Amino acid sequence: MRPADPVNVEDHKTTPENDKDDLTMPLHLTEPLHNLLQPLFKALPLEQAMDHLVVTADQPASQHVPLVEDIVSNEVIADRPELVAGLWLYIDELDRSHTASQQVDTPTGSFWHAIMHRREGDFSNSKYWFRRTGKHPVMSRITTAGGSAGAGTTIGEYEPFSFVDRVQRAYDKGDNVDWPELVAMQRREWRALFEWCVEH
Repeated sequence: MRPADPVNVEDHKTTPENDKDDLTMPLHLTEPLHNLLQPLFKALPLEQAMDHLVVTADQPASQHVPLVEDIVSNEVIADRPELVAGLWLYIDELDRSHTASQQVDTPTGSFWHAIMHRREGDFSNSKYWFRRTGKHPVMSRITTAGGSAGAGTTIGEYEPFSFVDRVQRAYDKGDNVDWPELVAMQRREWRALFEWCVEH
């Protein structure tokens, strides 16, 4: 059964002009999901979430774990593991996201799985899961800024393997120059995939 039509759904791509607005505007959610998720997005807005490219063991657990536990146990979302995987990823709970994404044997589950491995710093495994993802329909909704040097000079279509490489280079070198751009890209990627999951 297809989920209810999303509220205010529009097919959009992020451009330099709407990048900030894209991260601060409300997500396109169905009415029951909107009501259920509002407390989380109010407590942790998208423009503040997932601020680490790679989540390390020394980072404290998210203060939002109890809130997400309540959300994912709700009947509106409990049987939607693709949304559950995304929500755990949103608050940097990688193990829980991993468990949920493993329940989704589709390109969408592989996409969440790939993101999770990239965020844990397992870059080769991330690429493996992106190969299993293939050309997911949501990829055409995501644009990325950044030239070959990561200077933010060009806009192009999202390419997951290049993004993994850029994150790995920044992480390996401790390069904070590209960090804000890559974190913004990570948030746009999450938003597009989560909204796609809501629609489908």
